[in-house]
This record gives sequence, structure tokens and C-alpha cells, in this order.
Amino acid sequence: MHDLKFTLRSLLRAKGFAIAVVLTLGLGIGANTAIFSVINAVMLKPLPHRDGDRLMYLRQSADGPGHDNVAFSVPEINDFRAMSKTLGGIAEYSPITMTMVTDNSAERIDLGLVTGNYFSVMGLSPIRGRSFDAKDDGPGASPVVMLTNEYWQRRFGGDTGIVGKTLRIGGKPVLVVGILQSAPYFPAKIDALGNMVNSAHHVSATMVQGRTHRMTEMIARLAPGATVEQARSDVASVTKRMYADHPETYDAGSHYKITLTPFKEVLGQKARLTLWLLMGAAAFVLIIACANVANLTLMRGVRREQELVVRAALGSGVARLRRLLLVENLVLALAGGVLGIVIAIAGVKLLADFAARYSTRANEISINGVVLAFALLLSVIVAVLLAFAPKLAHENTLGVALTSNRRGSTGGMNRRASLLDAGESDPCRYRAGCGIEHLTQRSAVPTTGAPSMK
Repeated sequence: MHDLKFTLRSLLRAKGFAIAVVLTLGLGIGANTAIFSVINAVMLKPLPHRDGDRLMYLRQSADGPGHDNVAFSVPEINDFRAMSKTLGGIAEYSPITMTMVTDNSAERIDLGLVTGNYFSVMGLSPIRGRSFDAKDDGPGASPVVMLTNEYWQRRFGGDTGIVGKTLRIGGKPVLVVGILQSAPYFPAKIDALGNMVNSAHHVSATMVQGRTHRMTEMIARLAPGATVEQARSDVASVTKRMYADHPETYDAGSHYKITLTPFKEVLGQKARLTLWLLMGAAAFVLIIACANVANLTLMRGVRREQELVVRAALGSGVARLRRLLLVENLVLALAGGVLGIVIAIAGVKLLADFAARYSTRANEISINGVVLAFALLLSVIVAVLLAFAPKLAHENTLGVALTSNRRGSTGGMNRRASLLDAGESDPCRYRAGCGIEHLTQRSAVPTTGAPSMK
């Protein structure tokens, strides 16, 4: 506390230095905190899904442009349901755009058509109403939808009365059965989720029986006890068998393959490289900021040399002086961290709009406890580096400097005495302040005999 009080008094006497350091560190810490808030939301933050780390995404691809994701057909998905031992549940998802007609207007909405087990596989729950189940599958089921939380808030103002009402979607009446909890969209933004019967094509024979009619995404959940590596091996085995059973469907020259990836990784896949490049750029900004602060501190240290010498003479060791520097740098770095958080908060909206191009988790970007902890940790690291990077002289070196300082203050007197002992005829010529008058008087002094001490 004594060091803190002394540091605050010292910085108040050096306001220009303190302001320059806080602004410089605030810019560096703010840039890193802002980018980290995006990385945390898109790649590090746990999924809101129940046991989200056990969610898997399967992708089928082939050689050729536009074939990096050729999706799946319903017969292919059924093969996996029948043969896989490590996938405990497999759900289907097919995006479609339809027209919704209300009392006053018509609008296009993005709808995700899913199977009845979709919500249990995904680990999602409704915040109002109910989700889908097996009775919502098949051509004989009634058309139902669940609104996403964001669309419900934006389009209906959070009106809970919408649950149980009928909307006209795709030219037919559709019952709103629930409101879905907030969760990242995949593979693109959607407004609602509906059962397959909402689209006549999705329950037709072509869709249900056509092995080459691929327009469905496949999402699975690991079976209890199964690992990702076991699931990948299992998927490779099922794929090999499926391709062998239907050689006429899979052209050998196209090199069809199926990969399994954790769902969390898929959501941040497109953003990963861009975000790490941005984090690298922000780290470079912080390094430059620290270098500038180190230069400012070095210049200030030159002016504080006398203070350090005196402290060493009074018994302060190197550790004591280092602690004083650490307290001062902690005060400056934490103030810079607070400014950095303010800068990060101001930039979150801009970064969220940018990240939305690469990830559907952009709406989860915020300055939360994890981000604040990162800013605090970064501030402490910067303070420690700035306090311990400069080299301090050892106690004996500081003692020598102090002795040298004393000699500087008495050096003129000692030198004059030594010159007198040596018989110098004009001691005043070595003393600052001797003027023209003395030089004139000196010209009249005889060249022989003892000099006048007067």
C-alpha cells in the first residue's frame, strides 16, 4: 500500500507520461480483447446444446468444383442408421425458402426442414410450447413449425401468444408449436424449423427413395462411450461398405468420401484462419505499444536515476526497487486495461457484423467474464514484462554511483586543495565565477616569489 500511494503521487507529478502510457497500452490491450471476444464466441465457448461436444457433422464430398459438400440422400442416411455402431442418433436437416402470409403482408422466410428426432439429437429445447417427435414424421403428419428465438423477437416482438396460432406458409396452414432456445444456426441463418411435410417434395418418392437425390444435411450424436476416433473409423467402414454395395451410384473417378467432424469445429471452420490472422495482427499492435512504453519508461528512468541511487544508499536492494517498478507498471497497465475494455465494447458490434460472414455464432459475441479475465491477465503480463525487462544495477553498483555523485558535489573543492598543495599560482582560474576583474589583477602579480594567499 505504501508503494501504491507513492506510485500514485509520482504519476500525478508526471501526468503527461502517465496519460501517454495508458493511451498506448489501452489501444494494444483493447485490440487484443476485442479480437479475443470473437475467438471466444466462435471457437472456444461451449455450445448451448446439451452435451454439445458429442455432436458430430457428417459431410460427403467428391472431386470437382462445387463438390466439396454434395450433401446426402435419404437412402444414404438410412444406411448409416442401420450400420453405424458409434452414432447413437442421426437427424436430417434440409434448408428451404418459403413464403409466409399473415393478415397484412407476405414475406419470404428461411425454413429448416427436419426430422422428428432433430431436437433430441441436437440437444435443444423449446422455451415456449413443444418440440417435434416421431408423430411429426411422414406424409400423414400435420405441418408444424418452431420459430427461432431471434425471429420470434424480431417479427412478433416476443409475443408468447403466437404459440398455438396458425400461419400460412407455402400455401398451407401451419401450426406454431413452440419457440426454440437461442442456438447457432447451421449451415445458414434460418427463421423457423418445420417438419418435412411442409414441403411436398421432401416426402415424395423421389426424395425418399432416390439415392442420388442429395439435398439433406446429416447431423449425429455419439453413442454413449464412443469416442470421435472410434466414430471416424466406424464411418469409414460404413462408407466403404455402402460404396461397394452401390457401385453404379458412386463414380470411382470422382473419389467420393465422407468425413466426420465435431459440430463445434464446423461452426467455426470458415472463420478460424481469418480470426487467428486478426489475433496475430492485434498481438503485433500490443508488441509495438509495449516497445513504445518501454522507451517512455527508459527516458523517465534516466531522470529518476538520482532517486534510485538514494534508495539504494538507504538500504533498498534490487528486489525492493523491482517491486516499486512492478507496482507502478501494474497501475499503468490496469488503467490501460480498463481503457482497452471500453475500446473493445465499442468495437463488438462492428466485429459481430464482420464475423457473421464466416460463422453463425457471431450473435454470441459479447464482453463476458471470460473476456474480462483475458483483459486482466493480459494487463498483468504487460505490467510484469515492463517491470522486469529493464536491467537494474546491483546494490554495489548503485553504491558506486552514489559515491560518484558525492564526489561530483565536492570535486571542485578537493581539486582546488590539491592544486594549492602543488603550488599552483592561480587557484581561482579553476573556480567557476572568477571574472574579468580577477584576470586583470592577476596580470599585476609578480612572476617571482610566493603567490599571495589573499
